Amino acid sequence: MDEMSYSINGENAHYGTPTNPCAPGRVPGGSSSGSAVAVAANLVDFSLGTDTGCSVRVPTAYCGIFGLRPSHGLFSAENVIPMAQMFDTVGWFARDLSTLSVTKVQLPLSNETVKKPTKATIPMDCFDINASVAKIINASVAKRFGSQAIDNRNLGDIPDDVPSMGKFIAGFFDSELPSVPTLCIVSHVMRGLVRFHLQLTQDMM
Repeated sequence: MDEMSYSINGENAHYGTPTNPCAPGRVPGGSSSGSAVAVAANLVDFSLGTDTGCSVRVPTAYCGIFGLRPSHGLFSAENVIPMAQMFDTVGWFARDLSTLSVTKVQLPLSNETVKKPTKATIPMDCFDINASVAKIINASVAKRFGSQAIDNRNLGDIPDDVPSMGKFIAGFFDSELPSVPTLCIVSHVMRGLVRFHLQLTQDMM
């Protein structure tokens, strides 16, 4: 596991980096690297991990297994050391979908009432290349939250006061844009959100 859970590489200079069974010469992904490697190496059937900013999703992809970050607050995070509680979730890894789906039955549900969104804005023009994806998203939102929650609109029609990555990118000088890959932008935005959360709640890692 990364030191203080603060990386997506899965490296640890103090206790060693778990070997990625899928690609031994590459990092396993983190921060929940040990849990993912244990599953990928066939040492366990499933394992738990925590996800604040892709700490389950990244090692899942790097190690070639299945993993899930559930909706925030769906499962109990009691006794989990907090990093940023507005984002912290408990997820899990497995080598096959059947084990992945069974594992959730073993996890305790949160005692807190999960708040349902009153509106889910879906930027339809982002799915022009594959309209079937938009249909699936609409159906999923309707099934989970009701059809009244669906708000289909084009990305350009979203009000200016809604924060977006586009506005973040607009803050760069033209000379900086070629050297700012999308993943770095996402990472920077996520770190900004975590910092804001820490200032807002005074949570300590």
